Amino acid sequence: MKRILTAIISLMLLMTIALPAIAESVTTRAETVSYNDLLYRYEESGTATLYGHRAEASTDVVVPNEVYGHRVTAVAMNTFRQNDNNPSWAITSIYMPSVEEIEYAAFYSTTSLKSAFMPRVKNIAEFAFRNARVMETITFYNIETIGNNAFADCKSLSDIWFYGDAPTTV
Repeated sequence: MKRILTAIISLMLLMTIALPAIAESVTTRAETVSYNDLLYRYEESGTATLYGHRAEASTDVVVPNEVYGHRVTAVAMNTFRQNDNNPSWAITSIYMPSVEEIEYAAFYSTTSLKSAFMPRVKNIAEFAFRNARVMETITFYNIETIGNNAFADCKSLSDIWFYGDAPTTV
């Protein structure tokens, strides 16, 4: 009886030590939040990624440095992409002070975006702004890479400003 009791206590002790470690290792769905009509998801790294918007969002978009304590570092794939299934609203300008990465096709075919100011962006993925028909001005500081066709078919793009070093990979 004493051995059984010792085994049960040992097993319970082992479970109290092991279960929290197991629970931490289980991947959970990322938390998502809304802030000023823009939608963000929290990443495991402790940062936030802009991934969507509400229809009533402003046309002059300012992405905050932080959302509820999480630094905003990326704009997700297809966030502002316009097509028949996603007729995005009439965004005219965007200021992203802390964003470091623009993912694939994030602004693809935006029909009203004229300017983007991105002082911290380091990487712009393929097709990120492709076919942004009225895009006129874009400003970068120390950008590192610009993906293939990132600005293809941006017929109105007339001003591209690089402050610091121009990208090493285009």
